Amino acid sequence: MYNSALAPLVNPYISFTTWNASDNLGSVVGDGYDLRQANFSDRDPYFHWQIYSQFQTEGKYLLVWTLDWSHCKIPYHRALPNTTTESVTFTIAKGGQRLTW
Repeated sequence: MYNSALAPLVNPYISFTTWNASDNLGSVVGDGYDLRQANFSDRDPYFHWQIYSQFQTEGKYLLVWTLDWSHCKIPYHRALPNTTTESVTFTIAKGGQRLTW
């Protein structure tokens, strides 16, 4: 997130859900982050990451994420909600490059 010092003013909230597309879209993991509470550093962009160990099964997965935020509308002087949702499909397979942390 660029200009991260301004983030609390727009009430950003990111949520996501991942489904196993190879297994009738069974939900694998989902989570959400209220970025108003984030500890923004003096570095831009701001990065947040989390490791999930639920991806042990080979197959195709669907990741859907949503960003909710608000902005002030003049002359109404109130916060108006906004939502953006995107998705991506990815595959986990044996023999693929292993990530190490």
